[in-house]
Amino acid sequence: MKSIKSLLILLSISAIGFSIPASHAAPPAAPPAPGEKLVDDSAAQKAAGTDLQAAHNELAPMLQQGKVFGDEAKRTGIAPKALPLIHRIVGDLDTLSAHGVPAGQLAGIKVQQLALLDYFGDADTSAKLAKDATSDDQATAVMAGSALAISHWWKGAHDAAAQQKALDEVKAMVKAHPTDDQLVTVLMVMTNTAPATPAMEDAATKVITDELKGPMAQRIASTIMAQQKLKALEGKPLVISGKLLDGGELSTADWKGKVILVDFWASWCGPCKAELPRVKKAYADYHGKGLEVLGVSCDQGAGPLHAFLDQNPDMPWPQLFDTTKPGWHEIAKGFGINGIPTMFLIDKKGVVRTVKARENFEELIPKMLDEK
Repeated sequence: MKSIKSLLILLSISAIGFSIPASHAAPPAAPPAPGEKLVDDSAAQKAAGTDLQAAHNELAPMLQQGKVFGDEAKRTGIAPKALPLIHRIVGDLDTLSAHGVPAGQLAGIKVQQLALLDYFGDADTSAKLAKDATSDDQATAVMAGSALAISHWWKGAHDAAAQQKALDEVKAMVKAHPTDDQLVTVLMVMTNTAPATPAMEDAATKVITDELKGPMAQRIASTIMAQQKLKALEGKPLVISGKLLDGGELSTADWKGKVILVDFWASWCGPCKAELPRVKKAYADYHGKGLEVLGVSCDQGAGPLHAFLDQNPDMPWPQLFDTTKPGWHEIAKGFGINGIPTMFLIDKKGVVRTVKARENFEELIPKMLDEK
């Protein structure tokens, strides 16, 4: 099992499927900050950490496949399997808290899990959150209000007016507590999962950059600038070139007339691996019709990447990987990519159509292949 701290970092940013920031990309976790409480090494803590990881690994594919957020039928269908797993995770978090893990390392994950419980219709949790949101204790009220706002945002995935109400709930908390970093996590969840429109995503982002004043909000501002840089690639010609894992060279300029799916990923990245069945199916269905897939690996070394590809022979597409510069790929850095998985779609004319292909490449690829 991973160390408790590195596991919690991973779960806090991947529990509901959004990208892993580069700053948290490479294990092991950073040493404790001065004055930070060290976790103990009890059997109870280790057992809770192991179970937490197992429950997360089972839950994550349910949330990442089928666009569950905003789909009432899928939400209802998944709920009986998802709810027991979410309750396990919440119980494990409480155990970790009781055995020395600092509350700050748990808060973001717990808010997401409470939001999931409300979203999937756990009546007892919903009632408790509604009560706690009016508590005189700031931490209790912010946690409960945050969970409800996230759940309301997911429920309004196709309704900008409903999401605006959820965002207003968060803005009210921000006005009262402008330095509370927990609210940054809430807004990042909103921007990364199920925004009804680009305008709603931008509105949630603007609260982080313009209204929150805590240290995390200031750090996230640089991430947002990188995302805006990435977005600026859309609608413009792009050629990606680099060294291949096998030592050769590749340029997408040689694939003119092809539709290209570019996948920035790593074999250690759980959300990346969860997306691979979708990529494999797209390749199998459309490679013969003009689709090319290009992997850009952010692995820490060639060995783990070779081993993973050997175990997945149905990934025959090329992988850009410079053995002299392992880790976060220089191409990813150049584009401002600070989270994986990130996927581009490039059309037959070599123009970037979207830098968020992960959301709907199954729908876009056949349409782009039909273009002249």
